[in-house]
Amino acid sequence: MLSACVLMLLVLPALGHVERNGYAGLIGNNLHFIPPDGGSIRVGEHDLFAFLSSQQTGLADIETQSSQLSGRTNNWAKQRIASAKLQCRAQDNGFDAVMRVPAVWTQDWESFEIDGTHYLVAANLEDQSNSTLYVWDTRQKMFVAKQVFPTLQAHDWEYFEINGMHYLALANYAVGYGPVTPLNSTIFRWDSNTTQFHAFQQVLTHGADNWSHFVMNGRHYLAVSNTISPSQLLVWNETDLGDRFDVYQNLTTDILNHDVKYFMVDDMHFLAVAREFGSSYLMTWNEAQAKFVKNTFIQISIKGGYDWGGHDWEPFVINGTQYLLLANYYITTAKSALFKLQLQTPFPGFTLPTLELVQTFASNGAADWEHFVIDNKHYVALANTPSSQADVHNSASDVFVWDTDASQFRSIQRIVTNTQGASAFEHFEINHVHYLAMALHDPEQAKIFAWNGVCFV
Repeated sequence: MLSACVLMLLVLPALGHVERNGYAGLIGNNLHFIPPDGGSIRVGEHDLFAFLSSQQTGLADIETQSSQLSGRTNNWAKQRIASAKLQCRAQDNGFDAVMRVPAVWTQDWESFEIDGTHYLVAANLEDQSNSTLYVWDTRQKMFVAKQVFPTLQAHDWEYFEINGMHYLALANYAVGYGPVTPLNSTIFRWDSNTTQFHAFQQVLTHGADNWSHFVMNGRHYLAVSNTISPSQLLVWNETDLGDRFDVYQNLTTDILNHDVKYFMVDDMHFLAVAREFGSSYLMTWNEAQAKFVKNTFIQISIKGGYDWGGHDWEPFVINGTQYLLLANYYITTAKSALFKLQLQTPFPGFTLPTLELVQTFASNGAADWEHFVIDNKHYVALANTPSSQADVHNSASDVFVWDTDASQFRSIQRIVTNTQGASAFEHFEINHVHYLAMALHDPEQAKIFAWNGVCFV
């Protein structure tokens, strides 16, 4: 008689909805998957799809696992794998997403959680329109509208917490479609009594494209990427007159900056700056000057065609190594690239950071990278928004997985948009299901895909 201590439901996305199929449980000291019609599959420390997955093909041949599968269990597993493969093939041909959200002309998504409730906020690219905050409805298993914000060609949202309070920073780009003039971007604060966000502070920006929050040496900072004037770094101050962000320093003297990202390696603090025209570069924290300064050594090391048209940096760590992905927009002059950052000590007391080019990607107006982890595997999604030099028809964005043997990313999926392309991806997890929200420069409703163990559908 088979006895098992049930650990969790294994939730697998099906076509158009999410269904429950079987359980994972302990049999002795081993984890097994128990299909609904009986039998069991020993899967070690992973779920069924992870057990059957292959670093090289995404799915191992089910027949090669036949020694560990038998009878009804074998047939059931074959059917589930075949179903997942069909879903992925359909998606490659433009199959619809598992969920749609009634948000159009989206430039960005930001996901976050407050008191156990999941939220998703859209940045609407249209002039003098509304951007919407959505809340996850646990009964309907979908996002529903929660709050509307008047915005001005919104480009970005950034969620963060300070002292237990929840904030959203909005990047307003411009009023109208003529010359871009300075205007206020807004920082909102969550009111737990009304369960709404309310305006907290106005910040003067000039063609704001991105906000980035980080904590360094115990202090909270916000970096705003201005495309028409120099980007700035703000610092959080708590005074008798009230709490607020104040300008700490101008980060750049140049313009057309699309992204600023913070990361730390050992005891060194970095800011990565993405520039559309000219070289993207890194800045390092100068302790003596108490500010970030441009690192000319790193700027030189990434020249050679991979730093032109920078729209987004994505820093992340794999096995203790710091990597950075750079999304380059102009396909005729640059490719998107993966770099590895290393710290060298040419002589005592002097640390020299260097970037090593690891991999390049043929991108079609790359606008955004999104890094995430599923079942201890590293993935990245690249959003392509065809530039004026590219064909806007039949555009596609890509999902890659880290190949540990090759120490590079390899493509596992193309998501066809057939529109003006995708401007951003946002990964999030709800009830052990992984989702990928795609922002579209299109009147078509935005799409949310769910991970089926093989691909996003």
